[in-house]
Amino acid sequence: MNPAVSKILRSIDPDAARFCNESGATDRRGLSAFARGVKALGLWDSMVCWPLRKSQNAGTGTSAYSLGGLASHTGTLTNGPTWGPDGVFCDGSDDHIAFGDILPPLEAGWTFFLQWEKTDSTAVSGYPSLFGRTDGGGAANHAYQINSRNASLDLTPVMGDGVSASQSVTITQSSHTAPNFEILSAKIGGNFLSKFSDGAVISTACTLGTFHTGVVAGLFLSGGNPPPANYAMAGVIAKVLDSATISSLYTLYKSTLGDGLSLP
Repeated sequence: MNPAVSKILRSIDPDAARFCNESGATDRRGLSAFARGVKALGLWDSMVCWPLRKSQNAGTGTSAYSLGGLASHTGTLTNGPTWGPDGVFCDGSDDHIAFGDILPPLEAGWTFFLQWEKTDSTAVSGYPSLFGRTDGGGAANHAYQINSRNASLDLTPVMGDGVSASQSVTITQSSHTAPNFEILSAKIGGNFLSKFSDGAVISTACTLGTFHTGVVAGLFLSGGNPPPANYAMAGVIAKVLDSATISSLYTLYKSTLGDGLSLP
């Protein structure tokens, strides 16, 4: 083997190398830099995420492999979403990525993050919930979700108990344009924090006494169809983050796995 190539391969983070070997991902340097950055932030053992750009995962087939030290949860591309250089494309009908129950259950608090880019500005009906749980009835009942109507381009992240529409916390953010990166972090009896791309971290009181005992993560919910979009990353961290760490996580993603996506 060429000595220069051998040196590069030895320098790859071992967990990123294992992920590449399992999934077939070719962006070894980007995945390695992201993994090392997450570890430097002290989040590796609490995180599971799904890099979804074609070069950063399987890039073909229906399996979306997970990266992180929290747990292994291979996602399943369902009803025909397609791999692309900017992420998995979901057409806004019934296709989605099913990640399954994320363990351990919601207790003290969690952080969610998602990168997506809409590909159609047409208004859609229902709530395009990008990350959350399918049961509970009304949209506000979902354990965790991002609501975003194409007509207004308003983001309204919601945290709920999964049962009662009256038991939810929301933060309405300003209009947005694609591409974007959303980070949501909430703690029972503490604060509900939300960061949209490079904007300021917004905080509000979280009055919920309980979160749903489990979260089903997916890019389509029965409460309404999402707009057509590319999804480049989805992730869960089993701890609450402060504002500085939230901002650092955005900066890390933008400079590594999000490179080339024109994030602000």
